[in-house]
Parts: sequence; structure tokens; C-alpha cells
Amino acid sequence: MTEPVPDDREMVVSRSFAAPRRLVFAAWTEERHLVRWWQPQGFAPPRMTRLDVRPGGGFRIEMQHDSGELFTAYGTYREVVAPERLVYDDYCEASGVLFHRARITVAFAAEAGDRTTVTLRGRMLWLEGREARWTPELMRLGWAKGWADNLALLERHLAGVPA
Repeated sequence: MTEPVPDDREMVVSRSFAAPRRLVFAAWTEERHLVRWWQPQGFAPPRMTRLDVRPGGGFRIEMQHDSGELFTAYGTYREVVAPERLVYDDYCEASGVLFHRARITVAFAAEAGDRTTVTLRGRMLWLEGREARWTPELMRLGWAKGWADNLALLERHLAGVPA
């Protein structure tokens, strides 16, 4: 579910999962899980080239789009509070050209019945000089759609992982 927020740079996406919080957190912090669900529609399976989940550590994941364009998402972790919260700076490149920068906070809330609600809050920073195709509207729509796709895949992945 995507909630409208007053600031056009802020995005919020939330979803509930039928899995315990420790498992959902592991799905965000372990490569064996991440490569199974971080794949927005229209992209080939991702290739994780870096994952160091600790403050100051980072991640790097490459995704080939159906168009042939290579997208790379990478970032630096600012906070890691297992199994409650991740905060990281997020960057995205298309064919080696930076077009997106954001600060992302992912909160993991334990719910009754071994369920977990994940809430992503992203604050996008508009980059000066980015390609004209990356309008704020396209960026917001892409962010919401990409995370909706990823979280749907995460839900399917978690359903197949023993708690």
C-alpha cells in the first residue's frame, strides 16, 4: 500500500507479511534471500556484488532491464538495528549514470500471529543535471511501482521459507 504524503520528495510504502520479524529482517540483510525478491517487473534476476550490513557498510546490486539497459542500485548503511530498522543512503544508476539518490528507512514491526509489517520511508533528493527523462513524477511512480513489485516477490519468497 502506498500512502500519499504532502512533500513530493517523500514516499511511504507499507506491507504486512505472514512471517516472523527476525525472518523478514534476514530477508533484507542476507544475500541468499535478497537475490530472490529484489527484482522489479521488467528486470532479469539481480546480481549482488556487495553486501555488508553494518553502519558504514554497503550493498550493490545490478539488474538488467528488458530494454537491455543496466541498472545498478547501491548504498551505504547508516543504521542497522536488528531486527527493527535499517537506514541507508540509496543511489541508482542507469547505464552508469547516476539518476537517483534517497535516504531510506525500513521499519520492521512485529504483529500478532507471527506477522510483520514493513514500512519503507524514502526521501528523494533531486539530482542537479540528471537526464530529462527522470522527472520527479516518473521517479515517484517508479519508486512506488518498483517497491510494490519487490514486496510482492518478498511475500512469495517468505511463504516458501520455513519460519
